[in-house]
Amino acid sequence: MMHSGHFNALRQARKLGDILVAGVHSDDEITRAKGMPVLNNEERMALVKACKWVDEIVFDTPYNPTVELLDKLNCDFVAHGDDIGPTYAEVMEAGRLKVIKRTEGVSTTDIVGRLLLMTKDHHDHRHNSGDSPNSSSRGFHRCPSVDAIQDAGQQPFMPTTMRISQFANNKTPKDGDVVVYIDGSFDLYHPGHVRLLEMAKAMGDFLYVGLHHDSDINEIQGANYPVCTLHERALCVLSCKHVDEVVFGTPFEVSADLISLLNINIVVDSTDLKVMKNLSDEERELETKKFFAVPIEMGIFHRMDEQGQKAHSTQEVITRIVDNRLNYMKKYEKKAAAEAEYRAGYVHVAEQ
Repeated sequence: MMHSGHFNALRQARKLGDILVAGVHSDDEITRAKGMPVLNNEERMALVKACKWVDEIVFDTPYNPTVELLDKLNCDFVAHGDDIGPTYAEVMEAGRLKVIKRTEGVSTTDIVGRLLLMTKDHHDHRHNSGDSPNSSSRGFHRCPSVDAIQDAGQQPFMPTTMRISQFANNKTPKDGDVVVYIDGSFDLYHPGHVRLLEMAKAMGDFLYVGLHHDSDINEIQGANYPVCTLHERALCVLSCKHVDEVVFGTPFEVSADLISLLNINIVVDSTDLKVMKNLSDEERELETKKFFAVPIEMGIFHRMDEQGQKAHSTQEVITRIVDNRLNYMKKYEKKAAAEAEYRAGYVHVAEQ
């Protein structure tokens, strides 16, 4: 899957030159080199294509880049995080490698581990939550695979104002712009989110995306959701080329004050992003009327067409991970050794 660390790598890589060509490995190549991916070829391509820092995409690139590949793609160099391994030896020796800073505190291992271990340690408990910040459900089962996943999450994600500003577009609606608003959890950022954001942006000129607090989402969705924190979710959404601005900690029920403050002209139906469970048509309609009572009354509420409502879902991603949990646990047990080696030999790299 793709997370804020991947998008930060793309952001840094884009700053190194004039054109960023993103190479996307195939399912087979990833499985051979690292283990089974969560998202398939088409899904990963869709996420990379929607990233605002990517100029071109090349599919089915090898896990071990070569000088021949760079010359074929007319690329001057390849960029990689400072957790680089021997797979980049050839381009490194040729002076065709640029090292960028890895984003600490977020990794696929950590995110999958949060889901598999059903912990809430990653939530922001400071907002309207009765849970203790130190609450955990990690003691239910012990094995090397579980230890590896737990250890992967020991470096917490620490958002800074600089990171937010690096991802932000620094723009506001112009006079006469049709302002569109869509909100939700946007957890485990996936191609379905991209499709919804693209459709929402097509309804107007400026798109606001509202993101709910961790504790508010957990109250509605239960378990240990959201899997990703508010700031992690925000960075993923801000990486999308269809998004103009993100609003942090918006309420589940769209209020008249929010509509007035942001001068919103269109509010898009996002019931499925809020509830994240299978509902009957009648149940869904009741939830929609509860969340969007004000914009419905104002006549500015727009429903997605059937294509938008049936977009790839967060629950689908979660089901894949849970159904293949044994494979992922074995994968991350092997990865733990590489992570420990990286930590032991860590040398600071300045971020772009």
